[in-house]
Amino acid sequence: HWHADRVHVSWAGGEASLTLEDLRADGLTWHWRPHSQAWLGVDMAQLAARRVTVVTGPPGERPLSVPLSLAWPVQVVVTAAQVEELIVDDLPPLRRLALRELVLDARPGAEHRVARASVDWQGVSISASARIGNQAPLPLALDGTVVPTDGGDSPAWAAVLRASGTAALIDLDATLRGVPRGPHDAPALDLRARLQLLEAWPLAGLSLQTTALDLAALSTQAPRTRLSGSAELLSTARNEPLRATVELRNALPGRWNEGRLPVRSVTLQALGTLEQPDRLEITRFDVELADATRGAGRWSGSALWLGTELTLDTRLAAVAPQRLDSRAAAMTLTGPVSAKVRGLPSPDASAAAGAPPQPPQVDWTLDLTGAVEGAPKAVRLAMEGSASDQRVELRRVRAQAGAASAEMRAMLQRAGRQAWQLQTAGSLVDFNPVPWWPGEAGSAWRQGPHRLSARWDMAVRLPASAAGMPWLALAQRLAGNGSLRIQDSVLAGVPLVASMDLKALAVAGPGSASMHAELLLGGNRFTVDGRGDPGGSGRTDQWRAELEADSLASLAPLARLSPALVDWLPQRGSAAATLAADGRWPEMRLEGHARVQQLLAGPLALADGHA
Repeated sequence: HWHADRVHVSWAGGEASLTLEDLRADGLTWHWRPHSQAWLGVDMAQLAARRVTVVTGPPGERPLSVPLSLAWPVQVVVTAAQVEELIVDDLPPLRRLALRELVLDARPGAEHRVARASVDWQGVSISASARIGNQAPLPLALDGTVVPTDGGDSPAWAAVLRASGTAALIDLDATLRGVPRGPHDAPALDLRARLQLLEAWPLAGLSLQTTALDLAALSTQAPRTRLSGSAELLSTARNEPLRATVELRNALPGRWNEGRLPVRSVTLQALGTLEQPDRLEITRFDVELADATRGAGRWSGSALWLGTELTLDTRLAAVAPQRLDSRAAAMTLTGPVSAKVRGLPSPDASAAAGAPPQPPQVDWTLDLTGAVEGAPKAVRLAMEGSASDQRVELRRVRAQAGAASAEMRAMLQRAGRQAWQLQTAGSLVDFNPVPWWPGEAGSAWRQGPHRLSARWDMAVRLPASAAGMPWLALAQRLAGNGSLRIQDSVLAGVPLVASMDLKALAVAGPGSASMHAELLLGGNRFTVDGRGDPGGSGRTDQWRAELEADSLASLAPLARLSPALVDWLPQRGSAAATLAADGRWPEMRLEGHARVQQLLAGPLALADGHA
């Protein structure tokens, strides 16, 4: 028995490596000069590792030459090998890798081979046998099967893979067949490909045919589909263009939130050339959108992937978002959508050799016009923005439906390693959010009525962990200046007026930041005043909140917006409370009092309560 906690081997200047953890070998036997072509022979009954991590490093120059020989001076025979987890770069890990009868044959002209290999990956189980000659041109062959991991003895589908050829040029054939559902054809997919893995462009040709293919049968994360169509890629001489065409139809379109794909058909044409492998152009694509009953518009355009940059020039035509997902906007939209993405890997894998990765960044613009479904109300949505790992900027956002409008600009960017800086300004004029965020059908939110008018202008500093902080802790860590005003507004039919003011001094210290907020809802008033040092320990922070709710029944329409409160709608009653707090959450000293009178909310009745 032999054991090593960790074995690490690196090469290419440390940029590529192999790490084996909890490596164990049993039944280990050494042979000196097992035959005339090998100096050493190693036999193992059992080889196992808990985790194997492979870092391939930056891609090298292409094309690669075929090695003259893989006949190493060591003969290796492993009866059985297991790896619990295999991680290759950033790919999803492979689990439960098992090998049977692995032989690395040192005799010239012989074959390296594995009698059976199996592994689980992304919800499928793969098993295969493979062999490769150890002298040029390195002839090889592989036979494999792929089935759902949880398919049992009667899987919904199964695929058979066969590969043959040489290391320089591999012919791959794949066939997938599924179980027919009802009167529909059995799902089927046939693929033939020629692979030249040592070249800069690894795909020499491809032909794919599919019938009634259900993506949900292949992955639990995929939508239900019934795809039929073809994809072809032709590659001839080096100075001739690569041509790809895709034509697919989906006989089972439907809304995304219903577990379907809202696409009826896809056509695509692409061009590339081996003379310029870092350039891939989609000359034209067209996506016909639909739900289960009717069309939902089209998305068409072109794209250019050049080096590390992808440029999209597209257009929406009468797209109905709510037919793509019932939670989306109930309107039709038409207009241009363009984007530019930087920092992508190049289509030419060898182009990135030795080049440091560029941070990703995307810039986009859209200008869409249309109408609200079922109402003669014109809409417009215009947006221009950019995003990277350091900054998200909305330079211009305007949403308009009839006379109502919303305008905004915002920028969120890192301010050092421990904070974010948010700057935003905008306005709402008689804005009804329902056409843009309709919510569930029949919900109280969709019934409304809502009308919002507001103005804001703020610059605040947020802690780096703001997204995961309790709201009270976040409020005490806000530092900045600005104001918010909501006036002449209605939310679920309840009159709404609100204001908030933030102030911060240039010099930090106790009382260097303050906040005052006031909310008036249906005749009920809530105010908050706070003062403290957001960058300090919080020991000198002081907060005071007051509630004067003389008409709790007027809040019932707001309570209906939450399904959890439907059985607790206030029918009558009043409440008053005062709360003073010193310190910072969760270490706060609290003092206050509250009184509730004549409360009736669902099954709860309280004539008079004090605290």
